[in-house]
This record gives sequence, structure tokens and C-alpha cells, in this order.
Amino acid sequence: MENRKEIQQYHIEDLEGQIWLSKSAVGVTGEMAGATMALYRADPLGNLNQSDEYLVSQWVTGADGIYTVTDKVNGRIPEGYQVGDLRIHIETGLAEGIYYLVELSAPDYYTLAEPARFEYHLDDLVQTIRAVNEAVKGALSITKTGEDGQGLAGATFEIKAYKENDLDEPVTTNMIYGTEPVITVQDLPVGEMRPDGSIIPYTYTLQEIAAPEGYSVNPEIITWQFEPKQGDGQSFAHETVVIHQESVKDQKTRLYFSKQDFDVLGDDNTEGAFIDGAILSIYEVTGKDEHDQPVYDKDAPFTTWTTRKLLRSVTYCCLRFTTHDDVLVPFFTGKDP
Repeated sequence: MENRKEIQQYHIEDLEGQIWLSKSAVGVTGEMAGATMALYRADPLGNLNQSDEYLVSQWVTGADGIYTVTDKVNGRIPEGYQVGDLRIHIETGLAEGIYYLVELSAPDYYTLAEPARFEYHLDDLVQTIRAVNEAVKGALSITKTGEDGQGLAGATFEIKAYKENDLDEPVTTNMIYGTEPVITVQDLPVGEMRPDGSIIPYTYTLQEIAAPEGYSVNPEIITWQFEPKQGDGQSFAHETVVIHQESVKDQKTRLYFSKQDFDVLGDDNTEGAFIDGAILSIYEVTGKDEHDQPVYDKDAPFTTWTTRKLLRSVTYCCLRFTTHDDVLVPFFTGKDP
């Protein structure tokens, strides 16, 4: 008689944890390349601790390659993706617990996504955890001053944005009136978003259209582009704004006067016409008389000068005016030599 003992052999395999970690942006379909991401295990209290002790993995989005035809026929392409799209990053071998998906560095012109907290269990279906970027908003700060550095209110500016290599037709145009010496313009788009999410910066122009009372318009047209990252090279924090600063300086209004002899004007109305030695005066007009003529104090000229020929036979005088409570109307008289 023979005793038999049946032995059943089993192959025991530990379940391998797997999680799909996606990186996208508002307005972008699929994955976005160029972000540095990290997966952290939570500390004993369940909080995010970005020390090496809790770091599980770190990678750059887009480095996992693209989905292929082989992936398609084997059913390995997630819903919403197709052949040629960037792969979602996959982490395997995870233990159960709390994790954080953290963006360490965002692509140019984007703010950092907020850390995404999630819990993982081995018996869960495959989870997709997604970090979503938003393009940073731009702001322009304009400081308006006179030649003495004192702030000036009352200027009007025109701001235009242009696409790359197209400075003929602006994308946006804004007219800004400065009720204060420092003007801040918010919600300016930093650039044009391409289908893959990358942003090509706009070229902006700033031009003064109208100067404060008593000052002349600064003719300089200022150009700039918003910076892709902070000054220290770090990405913009979540919900922060990139601020560009410009200063526009105005000169007080200048008036130019000349004395001419119209009997000797040349073809260009200037040659040989300027007179040397004429005495001219400017007066402040205080009103008009019954004959609609200007009223002014003949004994109190604002200024008096004698014309002199300068280079290229040009005779002129340059004056600066400042207005007070009422608008001043200059009136000048003269005496020939």
C-alpha cells in the first residue's frame, strides 16, 4: 500500500502599483513638454515634504516619447490620445499611501501648477493624476515724470501687441489715461500659444499720445517683451503676474518764435527771410475787450528778447510755459530793428 501526498504548487506574485501622471495646460490638448515634475510620498502626518527622503521620482515631461502604432494595436493608448501624441508618464511599484504630484519647473511663460494630493490603493483601477498649468498674465507699470523727476498725472498712452515677425497689424490695442503718475495695466497676454502649448512672446509698443497740461509729448516709442521666467530664473509661482516696468519722461512745452522778412522769402519759405536784431516780447493774456482784442499788461511782459541768427541762418527763441489755475494764452508783440 502506497501513501501519496498531493502537493499543489502556487506562484505568488506581488501586485505592482501603477499610476499615470499627466502634465497639461489650459487650452492644450494632450501632454505638455518641458516641465520638471516630481512625485513625493507624504510624510507621517500626510503632508507634503519636498526633501529627498520623501522623493519617489523626478522627470521631465515629453521625455517618455510618443505613442506608436504598436501601442495602438495593443490597446495601450489612453482615451483621448492618438498615435504621435506625447506619452503620459507612468510610475510603477508604488506602495499604498498618500502622494503628491509637484511641478518643480514650468515651461516658459507659465505659472507653476499647484501640488496635486492623491491617495493610492493597490486594488484601485489605474488612476490618472493631472497637473495643469496656466499661462502667466502680464502687467505693465508706467511711471510718468517731468525732467525734474517729479511724477506727472494726466498722460494718455497707447499700448499695442504684435505677433512675432508681424509688426504691421497689432493683435491688441489699449488706450490708457493716467489719473496718477504711476499707471498699472493688468491682464496683458504675454504671447501667442501654439497647439503644443509653447508660447511665442508678443512684442509690445508703448507710445505717449497726449501729455499732461504744460508738457510736450515724448515722441519715443518703447518696445519690450515680457520675461519668460522670474529674474532669478525660477518659474512663476501659482497665480502670480509678470510685471514689466517703464518710465516715460516729458519736457515742459517749448514754443519757438522767429522774425522773418516775407519780401525776401526763398522757394522753401525760409531762405534769406530771418531777421537779426528784432525785439520781441510775450505777454500773458488776461481776457478780451469789447472789440474782442486781447487784454494784457504792457508793462509786465512774460519775457523779452532780441533775435539772433544762429547756425544755418535760423533765428529762433525757445520758451517754456507753466500753467497755473487758469489756462494761459501767450500773446507776443515785436519791434523791427
